Order: sequence, then structure tokens, then C-alpha cells
Amino acid sequence: MKSTTSNFVINALKDVFSLFGPPSCLVSDNGPQFTSFEFETFLRGCGVNHMKSPPYHPQSNGLCERFVRTFKNSVLKGLDSNNLKDAIPEFLSEYRASPHPSLEGESPSYLFLGRQIKSKIDIIKYTPKENLNKPKDEVENKGKSRKRKIFKIDDLIWARHYTGNDKWVKGRVIEDKGDYIYRVEMEDGSFKISHIDQLRSRGNYQLRSRSPSPVKED
Repeated sequence: MKSTTSNFVINALKDVFSLFGPPSCLVSDNGPQFTSFEFETFLRGCGVNHMKSPPYHPQSNGLCERFVRTFKNSVLKGLDSNNLKDAIPEFLSEYRASPHPSLEGESPSYLFLGRQIKSKIDIIKYTPKENLNKPKDEVENKGKSRKRKIFKIDDLIWARHYTGNDKWVKGRVIEDKGDYIYRVEMEDGSFKISHIDQLRSRGNYQLRSRSPSPVKED
């Protein structure tokens, strides 16, 4: 897009929604174009639930982060033989036709269109679906080894604070929004959305992994 203002983003989404219909949920970061009144009003009018990743924690939107990394790496490789205008659609064509472990071995195009689109992969007679078992198992085992403490409603916590002198402030969990994201009521009565990596317990238990050093209460 030539611009990333709210109006340009809204018009781009209107084109997409007119072709495929609005989604049930849209995930974005906290860019001003996504947090504006106009954008929120537009999504509500389309019946779309808008979920924003916690500030200062882009890893919360893991799927997008991984796609951006894959996109950059693949497009840069494609620039060796193509210009940027040709490299992008070529990458998207192959990506959408390729099976994904997170989609149980199906491709995005098959799940979306109900049929497999033809790509260069078909030319070399490759069957990647059979080779996805091992990486899928490795991903599942890796996920099992990283245990996180799950917070419950009304749990007392320390929340990571990015402004002011105090790096950690007192709060209380008031909503579990899923995917390790929580809505927290702060001691001053304000509210914030935080990822579990940005929280620690004020109770008798500690986070089992990726926990910051203990904090002493005054």
C-alpha cells in the first residue's frame, strides 16, 4: 500500500472483505492505524473481533512474526534471479501451495479453496506431506518442554511496566483472553493487556520458565 493510515487500511480491508467476507477475528499490533477510532468502528460494523498483541511483546503474535521472517528470507533469496516485483508473488504462490505442520499437513490454498493449486512443487514430483511427521513431532516435543504457569482470574501478579521508574507494578488478573494473554487491572485502577512473559506471580508459586529474578515487596 502507498500509505498505512487508517483510511488506507480500511479501504484495503473492504476490498478483501468484499471478495471473501469478513473474518471472525483480526489480530494486529498496536500501530496507530489499528488503534484509531475509525478502524475500531469499521471492524465493529463488520462484526469482526479485533485482538491486539500486548505492547512491547511482538512475539505474542507468533504466527505473523514467523511468517514475516519466512517472507523476508525467501524473498531475499528470490532477488538473486528476480526483481522484487516478481519475487513477492512467486514466494506467495509457493507458500500458499505448501503443506504446513500447523495445518495438519494441509496447504493454506487447500483449506481456503477446497482444492490444491498447482505450483512448481508439482513439477519435481515431491511429496512434502510425508516428510512433515518428523518436524511436527520435534515442534510438539519442544512445546512440551517449555511449561508455563497458567494464571487464573483474581490471581495477584507483578506486571512489567515500561514507563516510569518502577519496572514491575502490582496488579490483578481479571480476564484470560487465550494464547497466554491476560487482561490485568493495575493497582491505580487502570487496565492493560499483557502476555504471560510480562507477568509474574505475587503468590506462593513462581513461573517455571523464562521467569525474571524475584522482586521484593516494599
